[in-house]
Amino acid sequence: MKKKIAIVMLVVFGVLGSSAYAAPLMPEFKMPVRLIHDRFEDNLTRAELATVLTRLFELRSTTTSSSFEDTTAHWAVNNGAIPAVVEAKLMSGVSNNHFKPNDKVTLEQLLVALMKGFKIPLDDKVTLETGSKELLDSSAWAAPYVFTALNKGILTDATSFRTEVKRKDVTKLVRILANTGTDQRAAGVLTTDVQISTDAATGKTNFLFTVRNTGSETLLLEYNTSQRFDLIIRDETGGTVEHLSADQMFMQVLGESSLRPNETMTYDHQAKLERGKSYTVEFWTTAQENNVRIIKRFTVE
Repeated sequence: MKKKIAIVMLVVFGVLGSSAYAAPLMPEFKMPVRLIHDRFEDNLTRAELATVLTRLFELRSTTTSSSFEDTTAHWAVNNGAIPAVVEAKLMSGVSNNHFKPNDKVTLEQLLVALMKGFKIPLDDKVTLETGSKELLDSSAWAAPYVFTALNKGILTDATSFRTEVKRKDVTKLVRILANTGTDQRAAGVLTTDVQISTDAATGKTNFLFTVRNTGSETLLLEYNTSQRFDLIIRDETGGTVEHLSADQMFMQVLGESSLRPNETMTYDHQAKLERGKSYTVEFWTTAQENNVRIIKRFTVE
């Protein structure tokens, strides 16, 4: 199962110009993509995002009017962008009567809109526990998309998804999503679990992570370095107690392993944590594709 890379041509130009839109009502990714080439460091607005989405997925609205009170005669309604993205269900109003076209776009808003446009299904195999979404600073409505993106390796190092994005971030995320192979867009077949215990002799906390292939085909896991997994342990306040890859060096060598149907791989780790304190451990594998992630709350006994 070699990695499949979609070839994407990014022809860039200003986002605010007028354009005629022609295409199906439901989003369908086509090439070339016309995106942003100026004001890279400016924050992206909701109206600009609507225009980008309309061009990217070649949306077409049946109307140039809007039911939102705050978009009357707005340029993003006149060019059909806001009605088009609302009809395609890529964006919605912040309420029944308001779209807030000039509000700044956050990372989670951009991620959700693009994942919907690229038709990337949500991964129901990501293990979440109550409150874990707050640790990554994402809204409840965006959490399924955030964890799917993390689990599929679309985003790997973001820690806050409520932060405002810049115009340049659109092109970066589009490149990542467009290059997500069709096998990654399908629901994952890897599952993971963790067993947590305390070593009586050393007082250290032991973690044993088990990854299982629940599919019917052998999976090829390819790696860019000698690293095979990563983890973060956070305390009750959300502060980072340990981030594995931040404290270690990994050889810059390519590697691969295979996992047959129903076969498992295990990874272990030890950490010195305080007894009686509660923590959250987040574990994920680091292959180029076919990754899995788990977040679990626990109390050191």
